[in-house]
Amino acid sequence: MTEEVDAFLPEADPLRVKYGPARISHPDEFEHALEELKEAGVEIDFRSGSLAYSPEKGGPGRMIFAPDGSIGALRHEMRHFRDIRAEGYPGLGPYMADPLLYWKMEFRAYMEEVRFARSMRDYESTSKILKIMRKVKSEILGEVL
Repeated sequence: MTEEVDAFLPEADPLRVKYGPARISHPDEFEHALEELKEAGVEIDFRSGSLAYSPEKGGPGRMIFAPDGSIGALRHEMRHFRDIRAEGYPGLGPYMADPLLYWKMEFRAYMEEVRFARSMRDYESTSKILKIMRKVKSEILGEVL
């Protein structure tokens, strides 16, 4: 959630390689996401190479937006925002204190990327995203790959 993803590394954002930046491939969705964040009071920080949602306890927090992040990366971070908003903006504390809860949130976000790749019948990207998911799961839950 708060880790920054280098949108320019294919390993970090595999959908960007084939589909380019969300602002170009899905301009309407990109603009709607920005509007949703602004309406919620999220501080938006445009920063090349990073896409991350940083929640704040009791408030909407901050979204670091990489102008060149893919539609998958955008949907991933928006899922984090929407999930945390739905829980009443508890901040990161509950997620950091409970690895299973943290993994559940990451799983939901990565599935946004997987659904997009599958909808495009892009099984190569799907495989790459699933590999990233396994690595993140191992890091969060301390499991061996």
